Amino acid sequence: MKNFGQKPSMVLFDFDDTLSEHRLFSQRLVITLARAMWTFHGGVVECWAKSVQVMMERLEENYIARFCPPTGAQPFGYREWLQEARTTAARWLYEGVGLEAPANAGQLALKGQKIALRRSVALFPRAREVVRGLQLRGFRLAIASGNDYGTLHHALVGCGLRSYFEKLYGADLVDCAKEGQEFYAAIFADLGLEPSQALVVDNDPKSVQWACEAGAQAIQVRLRQIQPEPIAPEALAVFDNLGSLLTFPLLR
Repeated sequence: MKNFGQKPSMVLFDFDDTLSEHRLFSQRLVITLARAMWTFHGGVVECWAKSVQVMMERLEENYIARFCPPTGAQPFGYREWLQEARTTAARWLYEGVGLEAPANAGQLALKGQKIALRRSVALFPRAREVVRGLQLRGFRLAIASGNDYGTLHHALVGCGLRSYFEKLYGADLVDCAKEGQEFYAAIFADLGLEPSQALVVDNDPKSVQWACEAGAQAIQVRLRQIQPEPIAPEALAVFDNLGSLLTFPLLR
């Protein structure tokens, strides 16, 4: 552990692989979205599932090409990308099962996504206990995630955590992808918060680095059983279980 700074007033959690197991969540999301689309159009659930999987992979490739070095130029413009990506993703989804996308394809896809997100719970052990415990201790809580606001909202509603978080950042909220310190700087500016008053909790070493570069303190959690993340040297502490947050001196 490093020397501690000042006690934070706000804790900003990541979601994927910090509060929720991303691999399991994604697996559940694929099948639940496939079943939702099947209820709208019929067909074969397995075919919808394959289409959902391919669509998600193509979206990730599209995102990387747009925002991540060496091809990605800069992190701003997420809202425009998201609007275009949703339209394209709906088309890919229907093409994958050999259907022509209906006029309301985007609306149906978003409806299916909402249903699926709320049914794809994959929280890590003690996630609810930790979030609730920190709120009871008087800390303000927010989510700082690379997902969009709607995705975060429905996922958190589904797992029963939405009411604990003051704000969901939601790369679309600050119009900045989570691909550099600019993401955190935009969040602190939106909150009217001095960076030193924030403590970021994230699994990703790059995100820990970016948060610290923006002036915050950060803790890294490494909860994945498969391919654990490299350790972030900038982190105040590195934990292999969420429960350790409740005994960390700055969060007591």
